[in-house]
Formats: sequence, C-alpha cells, structure tokens
Amino acid sequence: MATSNVDTVTAVIGRIPILDVQPAVDCGRRPAKSVAGETFPVSATVFREGHGAVAAAVVLRDPDGSNLPMEMMRELAPGSDRWGTDVAATRAGDWSFRVEAWSDPIADWHHDAGIKVPRGQDIELVMAEGDLVMLRGRFSGHGQPAPWIVVDTVRVRNGMLVEHWDVIEDEATKEASVSGLPMFGTTFPSG
Repeated sequence: MATSNVDTVTAVIGRIPILDVQPAVDCGRRPAKSVAGETFPVSATVFREGHGAVAAAVVLRDPDGSNLPMEMMRELAPGSDRWGTDVAATRAGDWSFRVEAWSDPIADWHHDAGIKVPRGQDIELVMAEGDLVMLRGRFSGHGQPAPWIVVDTVRVRNGMLVEHWDVIEDEATKEASVSGLPMFGTTFPSG
C-alpha cells in the first residue's frame, strides 16, 4: 500500500504514485488550516503502472495522535487520475492526514465482467478468475423491514471448495448511505 504524508517528499516513486496532495501550503512546509467541524477537500493524483485499477483513501490523525477511520476517495473525473473526498477535523488542534492507495483487483474484475458477461464472452473464466467467485444480490420479501444485501464468496482450489464466506446486511437507504451510492445496482430500493 502506498502512503503519502503532506509534510514529506519521497525521491522514490513506487508502483502506485501519490502526487500533488492537496491541501498543501508552501509545498507542505506550512500547515493548512480549517475550522473544527467544517469539511474541506483532500485530493491527490493517484495512478499505477499498467492498466490495473487503484483505490485511494484519506486517513486523518487527531491532535492526540490517533488515526480516524479511513475515508474512501473517489475519482473526481473519469480517466483523470485525480482522486478526492471531503473530510473534517472534529475539534481544534494540530491535525494531519495522509493519502493511501492500493491496487483494486475487485474493480478490475468488475470492469472486465461488465464488458464480457453481457457479450457472453469467457463467462466461466470471468466467474472463476483467480479461483475466487463472488456473488452478490439484493433480497427482499423475507419479512424484514429492509432488503438484504448478500455477498457469497467462495475460493476453489483443484476443484475443491477450500474457503467460503457469507456477508448479509440490511441495505442502507439513500439517507443513510455514507457514500451517497446504493449498495447494489444503480438505484436505491423503492418504498
């Protein structure tokens, strides 16, 4: 996982460079400032060699030195390699942040499957790529107030099931969605 602090400059660039991290005042030599509770944008140029997908996040460090949970970044414009999100310092003090980035093989698989599956091309290969198969779906009508989002993941080795995971959770409403995106598909459930 690549990491970049605003106040450091590294001469070596790895396989996933993190460049032009903002906000930065005087190339990171002076602190950026905000008001407690006020959101501010954090952005960076994140890319990788080759064609693989990447993901990025911001980690805030509070004045006590504790890291807050990472805030996922999104690509600000398709193909721009510019990633960003809004964060907020919750109280006064000296805060810092870092941007982290990593390869995203699930996004790669999702991209490839989105092209190949509708065309009926290499479906078996796409579904079993890396011997990891992940199925997900939205289930309703089970007597619970919210639809369920279910992810069933299995790993197969030499034709034998060697690992199996299930994740079941209530689907977030549009109002409760942290990302503003539905958990499944392109729309939130009606009703």
